[in-house]
Amino acid sequence: MNWTTTAICYFYFLCVGGLYLYGFWAPLHFNILQFLSPLDVIKSAVYPLVPTLLTILAYSAMDAFNSQGVEKPEEDEVKAIKGLYYAFILVSLIGFLLLVFVVAATLWEAIVTTPEKRLLFALPVISIVVTIYLVSNPPKLLQSKKKVVRNFGIIFTCLLPTYSHTAGYKEVISTIDESKALYYLKESTKSCKVGTGVSMIFLGMYGENYFFFNPANRDVCIENQSSVLLKLKDANNK
Repeated sequence: MNWTTTAICYFYFLCVGGLYLYGFWAPLHFNILQFLSPLDVIKSAVYPLVPTLLTILAYSAMDAFNSQGVEKPEEDEVKAIKGLYYAFILVSLIGFLLLVFVVAATLWEAIVTTPEKRLLFALPVISIVVTIYLVSNPPKLLQSKKKVVRNFGIIFTCLLPTYSHTAGYKEVISTIDESKALYYLKESTKSCKVGTGVSMIFLGMYGENYFFFNPANRDVCIENQSSVLLKLKDANNK
């Protein structure tokens, strides 16, 4: 077993999981770190894997198509082929300019936004810049790999932290707004009370602790008893 590779992968997924948790808990202004184990952090890295893989597969398919090259048509080629060639060049130029605009706008948002949302805008810029650099100048260990596979690995590795952090932030915002189906505490416990006009949204379980959010006063309640009763309530049936 290559212990160096294992350690790097372990550290990487700790970072990815940590970014998801930071995106989730920062808007609540709650320090979750003191309740976490490394396993809790790594489990949080699993949540954004599927959407990231689907997106990167689409990027890789486009890259495989583009890597075939586009030859300039000869003078005797039909006009339709010439039109497609120049349309491809135009679309590529527009895409590049759009990418530059998005990066600049996102970087500006990272500068002027509130501290808790700064990383939300800074990470995409970092991911895009690092991805472009590594795809253009792949590490020596990856240079012998097939281009499509190599680029898939590079893009996936660079974009997963951004997807993870964004997924955590979107998850907590939809939870705070109660805009999706959520689990609520069904009966009061020793630490968390429910009643008329008082509800507790289930946020998750880390270690042996259950975490709930009170939308009325935005407090976070922690319950560490062996079991709690939850009820599922749809966003349209509050």
